Amino acid sequence: AFAFVKSKNKEKAYELIYKQTEEWLKESGCLSGQEELIEQIIKKNSTDYRYLTNEVLALFNWLRRFSEGLIKGEVDDEN
Repeated sequence: AFAFVKSKNKEKAYELIYKQTEEWLKESGCLSGQEELIEQIIKKNSTDYRYLTNEVLALFNWLRRFSEGLIKGEVDDEN
């Protein structure tokens, strides 16, 4: 999935998703700061890969809830 996102990196939304995910994983200690996200992911063993997957899913779930709250707030402000 990240190879697809990386290939679409020239499009602003995909670039933002990629960068936020990379930053989140580095700040949480899942990845080091030296190599790019994809390079580090493909070197992980299956246990670490599953852990990263769960971290990314948790991040995306949080982003979804956050954006839903922003949208709801905009709708409430219009009424």
